[in-house]
Amino acid sequence: MSAQIEKLETVPERRWREFCEARERALSSLDIKDAAAAGRAWARFLSVYAERNGATQ
Repeated sequence: MSAQIEKLETVPERRWREFCEARERALSSLDIKDAAAAGRAWARFLSVYAERNGATQ
């Protein structure tokens, strides 16, 4: 039995991937709801760095 080892995503990597996927959806659909979802994904990505720098509210 051979085990396949996969690299685990870090939180910043996951948030970046989620933003990229949401952005692609928004650009392909041109739907405002998809654009808003991409904006929220972008905010979640940025929040990782705000938290690290002590800039949370």
